[in-house]
Amino acid sequence: MKLKVVAVDASGAFRGELDWPSLGSLHEIRGTSTGWTLTFREVAAIKSGGAHLNCEYELVLDSASLRGPWREPGNDEGTVTLTRR
Repeated sequence: MKLKVVAVDASGAFRGELDWPSLGSLHEIRGTSTGWTLTFREVAAIKSGGAHLNCEYELVLDSASLRGPWREPGNDEGTVTLTRR
């Protein structure tokens, strides 16, 4: 997946997109930024495909990646690592 932040306001709230090329999905995300942590949720399908909506993420930024847990409420969970390109 690819994460793109589209807009951030002064409070740290942001909106963006999660692109799932292998699943043919593009989702709108909404969340907050606190220090080095991004907390967000997939809220709407921009392009429907095989990825599920409503997944929640809490990713911590380091020098080269975002890493942390994700979960689909009532269904599944795991850990994700996104590397900077």
